[in-house]
Amino acid sequence: MARPIKVGIDYFGVDVTPDEKVEYIESTYEAEGYYLWIKFLQRVYSTGYYMEWNKYQAAAMKKTTGISLERIDEILDVFLEVGIFNRELFEEYSILTSRGVQKRFYAAASKRTHVEIVPEYVLHDELWKWFDGKNSEETQVNSSENDVDDEVNSEETQKETPNEEGFFGKNSEETTLEEELSSDNGSQSAEYRRYNPEESTQSKVKQSKVKQSKAKEQETRAPKPPKISYAENVQLTEAECQKLVDKHGQSATDWMIEKLDNYKGANGKKYKSDYRAILNWVVEKYQEQLAKGKIPGQVPAERSEVNDGIESDLRQQDWNDW
Repeated sequence: MARPIKVGIDYFGVDVTPDEKVEYIESTYEAEGYYLWIKFLQRVYSTGYYMEWNKYQAAAMKKTTGISLERIDEILDVFLEVGIFNRELFEEYSILTSRGVQKRFYAAASKRTHVEIVPEYVLHDELWKWFDGKNSEETQVNSSENDVDDEVNSEETQKETPNEEGFFGKNSEETTLEEELSSDNGSQSAEYRRYNPEESTQSKVKQSKVKQSKAKEQETRAPKPPKISYAENVQLTEAECQKLVDKHGQSATDWMIEKLDNYKGANGKKYKSDYRAILNWVVEKYQEQLAKGKIPGQVPAERSEVNDGIESDLRQQDWNDW
């Protein structure tokens, strides 16, 4: 039975002297902020060079750390603000990654011959060595490019030997040469290209594929719907608001919008997506307050079922006759 292909990495390094971004997190949120940073990195590296961030991941992080969803969301926003994670990719694709994360992932997994690459997520140039043009549905590959890839891959296959992880890749001598001749910023020196002319050709082909993919994506991407101000500090699209109403009801949606509006106004917070902020922690806050009976005019479902017969009769009475 074939050995399963490893996706993440088993360990990652932490600098003895943290950079200014990490120091800012530690000084602002003390041990809680530093601990949450480590837990985020563990989850990212367990899945590769990025992780998707959604309500399920948020709930899992809350369970693991014991930190409230509201607090996690607050600290994560600072991670994005200082650049520990890339804000642009988070806002566009709801993923957490950075160039530093990808650089360290590559250093730990560079001997692997296959890693699934999403072109839109790449920030560190070295990751392109794994890109084969088949990971994105938007990528179109013409026949001439396939011919070049086939020639390059056939030559590389003849030189491959099993590495220490059990995968086939470059032998130790080639790896040493690559490490010596490649610059630290991911670009290849002229000396490196002289020793590896076929890899330089392949790199140009891969970059051409990525450009085609991004160009087509920009042409076919539908315009984003406009956002409407439902409160002074809360903006949602009409579809997002309707989803909340359909799932939770109008009164609950109004409460959630007011809660987020007050929180942002009091703390000076800004979110790229107020809708995601509501899903991440405001919904849970509403359900907690509802369960405690602290929301006027509404009672938990289990209480309303028991008292439905009595309370419905009382509501129908004309209290002016008393």
